[in-house]
Amino acid sequence: MGRKPRAMIIDTPFSSVIKERAMQVCVRHICKHYTYSV
Repeated sequence: MGRKPRAMIIDTPFSSVIKERAMQVCVRHICKHYTYSV
């Protein structure tokens, strides 16, 4: 049980949208890296 990040404290719809966008971007980058490396 570690300390929660500050981002988790401010849980607004706007921040959740940013999180969703960030997750999609991260997944895309990981997929690209995986496909290119393999």
